[in-house]
Parts: sequence; structure tokens; C-alpha cells
Amino acid sequence: MPETEGIKWSPQSWMDNLRSSIEGRAITQLFMVGAHNTGTDAIHMFSPFGLDAPEAIYGMNEGVAFLLRFLTAGVSSRWARCQSMSARQLLNHGVRYLDLRLTAGANGIDRIYTTHFHASLPLKEIIVDVKNFLETPTCGNEFIILDFQHFYGFTDESMGKFVEELSPLSDYLIPSNVPLTTPLSTLWRSSATQRVFLVVKPTIHHPAARLRGWALRSIWLDELQLEALLERLNRLLTRELVDAPDERVPSKLYV
Repeated sequence: MPETEGIKWSPQSWMDNLRSSIEGRAITQLFMVGAHNTGTDAIHMFSPFGLDAPEAIYGMNEGVAFLLRFLTAGVSSRWARCQSMSARQLLNHGVRYLDLRLTAGANGIDRIYTTHFHASLPLKEIIVDVKNFLETPTCGNEFIILDFQHFYGFTDESMGKFVEELSPLSDYLIPSNVPLTTPLSTLWRSSATQRVFLVVKPTIHHPAARLRGWALRSIWLDELQLEALLERLNRLLTRELVDAPDERVPSKLYV
């Protein structure tokens, strides 16, 4: 990141505030805060199990599953609730990468929910949070990455419903034919509203959808100590991003 000392910035609008320092870079060259399992803030002790739960648990009679959640005093729900903030609150605090996992038809309900072992929020609520954030005058120049990396229990019909539920963001989604290597200055200049990169794991028919395998690289390193993990990540990113041959702009996001 270029020198930003002396520049006043706010978590709600840090990209716009730091525009003079980052506008020559691509989104793949920025270090930003992300949120693991976004949308799990609504999980509580009696939240139904999602389709990502083990089949032996998800397939239980609902009465038995309810009793299991009660007897374990919400241990699984506390583990599953990775975030205490809503998507809007995360964005307000400067998060720009949202990791989202979805379940369709959880507990027999014909709706799409965020999930992490337990079903949490309707996807529609996340979409509204993102839209309302970008409609806030001070936040309209912030770029956001929506990474939909798991789709549990989805059929062709529910995938179609997923595409429909993205429609409130139609004016904000960056078309997939715009390279991730495009300088932010070009993105700001070419559209007054397009600020969201849509990344999905399966192939869907949507002009903004970027296939996850082509758009990003997710690195998992097994380390027991935080210091050792940070050291390995720093070496890896320095080698692959900063020291890229001929100062080549990375073509993928690293998350």
C-alpha cells in the first residue's frame, strides 16, 4: 500500500478517502479486511440445522434436533456464529470482502439462507444491507467483493431463485468482462454505481458472475501459532504478489 500518512479516512469510506493513494492499483493489489462466514450473526440456540450440517444431524426428526440443541446448551450454535455484526455493520467498520455460504430449503422452508452448520439469515437481508450501504452518499465509491463459495441443497430452481435475489444489486454489479486487473481509477470513472465484484463457485447465468476458481485463490495454511501463520502468509504474498515478474498485476484475488 502506498504511503497514506496524514490522510484522514473513515472505516465507512476508506477507499474513497485514500483514492489518491490507491487509484492506480487494481482490486487484486489491495490489502483489505474480510469477514469469514458473513451473515451468521442471527444464529441462536434454536436455529435449525443447515444442509451443511452432518447428514446424521440434519436428517433428525425436528423434535429430536430441537432437544439436541437444548441439551447441548447451544454449543454448536455458538461455534457456528462466526460474526456478531450484520453485513451492514461489517461494511460500516471497513470490511470489503464478504464470505457467504448458502443453504436452500433448510428445515423445509422454501427460502435461501446464509448458513454455517445452522441456518441464519435470508439472503435477501444481506443483499439489502449491501445495497443500503452503497446508497449512502459517503459510501458510494467503496468496492465490495461478494464471495458465494458454498451452495448447499441447491437445485436448478433454487439457483434461478438465487439469481433473482441478486436483482436489487443490478446497478451495482461490475460486469464479469471487466478484468480484475483494471485500475480502480478506471472503474470509478467508467461508472457512478458499479462497485460490487460477484464471485460464485458454480456456473450461473449472470453477466456479473465470476467463476470462483478463475477469480480468486483461497490459501489455507496449517499453523498452531498466529505469529507463525502471519510469517508464512507474509512470505507467500510477498513472493507471489509484490515480487511478481515485470511488476505484473495479479489476475486473482487472494483471500
